[in-house]
Amino acid sequence: MLTQAGPEVAQVLADSQAERLIGITAFVTHLDDQGALRPGADTALATDACWALTGPQLFTQLTIGRGWPPGIYQDWLAGILAATLLATP
Repeated sequence: MLTQAGPEVAQVLADSQAERLIGITAFVTHLDDQGALRPGADTALATDACWALTGPQLFTQLTIGRGWPPGIYQDWLAGILAATLLATP
């Protein structure tokens, strides 16, 4: 695991995760500001769900571990995110 490579690598990974959370928080906030977020959605929970679903670990588990083609993963993730985050038309 990369976190065992040393404190510098662990810090880079931690910084990367923090920056990813900042971006996802901005994305979910934008959806909420535009009225696109599912009505009654808790923005903190929606942010956490989006953060968890879009992490590299899940991608690796499904594509490498389970053999999903990247395109199938992309389509699946888009559907899950839409169902989790977006208001239905």
